[in-house]
Amino acid sequence: MSDRTNEPFEYRDETELISYPEYNVLYEELGAPPEYEGPEKTVPIMKDPVRTVAGFRGLLVSAFKGGGAVLCALILLGSLAVSHGSDMGETSEKLGQRVSEAQRPAVTKQTGYTPKAFKELWSGDPEGPHNYDLTDPVTLRDATCTSDGLTEYVCADCGVIHSEVIPATGHDPGDPVHENETEATCSAEGSYDEVVCCAVCGEELSREHVHVAVQPHTPGEAEIESEIEPTCTTEGSRELVTCCVYCGEELSRETETIPATGHKAAAAVRERVKAATCTRTGSYDEVVYCSVCHEELSRTTRVTAKTSHTRAAAVKENEVAATCNAGGHYDEVVYCSQCHTELSRKTVATSALGHTAGSAKHENAVAATCETGGHYDEVVYCSRCGTELSRKTVTTAATGHTPGEEKRENNDPATCTAKGSYELAVYCTSCGKELSRTYHTVAAKGHNPGSPVRERTDSAANVAYEEVVYCTRCGEELSRRPVKE
Repeated sequence: MSDRTNEPFEYRDETELISYPEYNVLYEELGAPPEYEGPEKTVPIMKDPVRTVAGFRGLLVSAFKGGGAVLCALILLGSLAVSHGSDMGETSEKLGQRVSEAQRPAVTKQTGYTPKAFKELWSGDPEGPHNYDLTDPVTLRDATCTSDGLTEYVCADCGVIHSEVIPATGHDPGDPVHENETEATCSAEGSYDEVVCCAVCGEELSREHVHVAVQPHTPGEAEIESEIEPTCTTEGSRELVTCCVYCGEELSRETETIPATGHKAAAAVRERVKAATCTRTGSYDEVVYCSVCHEELSRTTRVTAKTSHTRAAAVKENEVAATCNAGGHYDEVVYCSQCHTELSRKTVATSALGHTAGSAKHENAVAATCETGGHYDEVVYCSRCGTELSRKTVTTAATGHTPGEEKRENNDPATCTAKGSYELAVYCTSCGKELSRTYHTVAAKGHNPGSPVRERTDSAANVAYEEVVYCTRCGEELSRRPVKE
């Protein structure tokens, strides 16, 4: 901790000058000490050097005009500039408001201190009447692991600065971590760097290279080799081999005997089965085999008792069929379905069946014609015995004529010069009777001139031939024209 009130200082009355050479330079540059009109008659000057003439000029002039408290505030800013070097503008901007608020009571307050009182303020006397606000420090620099911090307090009455150094915190070792780690195996050493860094700033504090000894083999699960399976009657064997899970080196080999499994009885089966009947006993061999090797393990002959008769479906024997008018009868017999022994017989009577009317049939039919009716007998017989059960005569009406298609008859074809004619007749398709006849005429066709043909003639002189036209239908000559040479 340091207190700037402990530093040497110069003060002057109205006729004294500051004795420090650099202050003299400032006064010479200003031309003459400005007239001081504050309430105090002395001006305390800090021995802290002001790095620039222009900066100190501003401090000094402000002190002369504003009094001792203002001078102290300005000296605070000057000391901040010294602490922060080239960052003076930024530091002043950041701390100006804080310093202004902290020193406002000293700037505005008219203390009326005498030179002796001021000397007590700046002499560092513990009894000096400073009024520091220790609850509101101005921290200029935080302490780090390797460098001190700085905190200052301001006297609320005179603006004097009390500086306190915050000791460097020192490194805070963190938990060791492993780097550059090479894992040890059962055949080679391993290693790693054990590094400790500061938990605050991260600076490496120590590094130790640690060797890890070769590790023992790690047995894996035993694997089976050279296995011989046991049988029902012989032992088996196998080798249990244990190897290191990392390097594969064989660690142990043990031969193990596997006991014979013994026979495993399967379910009993039947052989040489002789079925029992209702007349004799039966038998079979009950045989047990091994389910693995199939060796016969036991054989026992079993006898089965005779079976009971098995009634088959009843059959009819000695059957006399019933008729429409008389009843019948039959024997209902039950035999054993295995040995065919007759087990029971009884006579069953059946009632007369009665007549069963069949489909009606037509007899003595006389067919109706187109112009006359017909008739037939509708007869019903019993479908079982053929007895006639009923007969009645049924008459049918005349069917009437059924006109067929018109037929062309008596056809007289027309010629080129004469009319033709024909008759259209309609007959009944059932009886053939003529139902109608109509007479029709056909107009003469007229000649049909053919192409002219040449015919030679000797009847006239100078005539080469005659051009003749005939009808293509009847051949009649229609024209003749001589053609001269």
